[in-house]
Amino acid sequence: PLSRRARFTALFTMSIPIAGMIGGPLSGWLIHAFEGVGGMRGWQWLFIVEGLPACFIGIFAYFYLQNSPAASSWLSTDEK
Repeated sequence: PLSRRARFTALFTMSIPIAGMIGGPLSGWLIHAFEGVGGMRGWQWLFIVEGLPACFIGIFAYFYLQNSPAASSWLSTDEK
């Protein structure tokens, strides 16, 4: 329904500044706290720390998700 779509669009739009308020200080802290650890700069650690979860989720999705809805085991027969 239109009312639910409007609500979720508003939540999505609201999440953008909230992500900036949380992500900015967190990124700054990571850069500062990990400076020189392991012989790497703070910005290099930032890429590693923020990129690893996406890599792990991608590997999980590759093995968990099926190529088509008909092959999925987690959908009921009506949903397939």
